[in-house]
Amino acid sequence: MKKLTGLIIFILIVTTVSALLFFYGRGYRIDFDDKQFKPTGVLTITSKPTNAKVFINNEEKGNTNMDLSNLSPGKYTLTITKDGYSTWEKEILIKKEEVNEIEVTLFPRTPSLTSITFTGVNEVAISPDGKKVVFLVQEKGQQGIWSLDLSRNTIPIFTSQALNKLISDSEKIKYSAAKLQISPDSKRVLIEIPGDTQAYFLLDLDSQNNSPNPLFIEEFQKTQDDWAKESLGEINSKIKGLGQEAILGAAGLSNITFSPDGNRFVGKNKNSNFAVFDSKPGPVPNTKEQIYTLPKANKYVWFSDSKHLIGTKGENIFIVDVDGQNIVSIYSGAFDSKVISPWLDGSKILILANFNSALNKLANFYAIELR
Repeated sequence: MKKLTGLIIFILIVTTVSALLFFYGRGYRIDFDDKQFKPTGVLTITSKPTNAKVFINNEEKGNTNMDLSNLSPGKYTLTITKDGYSTWEKEILIKKEEVNEIEVTLFPRTPSLTSITFTGVNEVAISPDGKKVVFLVQEKGQQGIWSLDLSRNTIPIFTSQALNKLISDSEKIKYSAAKLQISPDSKRVLIEIPGDTQAYFLLDLDSQNNSPNPLFIEEFQKTQDDWAKESLGEINSKIKGLGQEAILGAAGLSNITFSPDGNRFVGKNKNSNFAVFDSKPGPVPNTKEQIYTLPKANKYVWFSDSKHLIGTKGENIFIVDVDGQNIVSIYSGAFDSKVISPWLDGSKILILANFNSALNKLANFYAIELR
């Protein structure tokens, strides 16, 4: 009998300990005030740059990157700060028995500006994948069509691999006067050279183009039509791929562009307001699809991390979270609003500006340094 009683006690102890360990692993903790075993959540916070201060409901908790455990389910105000950088703040929802991951990017308050070109830039076209910027140069000795590679994180100069001359002006053909259109797959550029005798060419974006064969006008027009249909088809296919909520969210929006990861799109509604459809809302995971209205702006361009957008309003450029929160001004001054594009690694933003129009007739490329 004693052996049986001991065995039963042993089994009960093992079962109880196993249950406690199971619930502990799920985030349950003892509330000594209420004398109850309550569920909690874990908050994992990472930031770029790291070593930023973390505040929960205005109470400092430490520096990133860090984990905060034993948080009761509910809403909290999370604030991330670092000297010299923008402050990030948002109300977050902690869910029981879950690890709630927050990824935050802080942007410098006073980013520096670096010159990229000095020759003057004429026409500009940005590839749909955001990797290449094609532009015209008419400066003596550099005349022709050039491309800038935004997938290389170094500041380019005219002797660097980030800048590639696609074709040089010839005695007969002034390529540096062309109109540019880049293919939906970002591999080719269609050019139209105006004049008494118009000329049309199709160039490769990844290499130099020596003596390209001209296109007939019918070929040029067919290529334009085919590319327009292909672009529209890709957008519609991506929208359908995100499900019925995305189809409903896209209704009534124009000029739709997708984030680099394909999980979100932004467009302009009939009231000229910009809206974002987010199939994977952040920073809290496992949340239903959301539609956000963005702050008033003239234009929005996706930032490379797909979690932010670059907006322009008047002579200001700012970065904002996809949900419209945490607006950070990064530039104020004259610029060409048609030419704004981030480097793929998020380190810089390309702009076109002319800071001395009295001396320079043409604008040049500059990089807004974010890190």
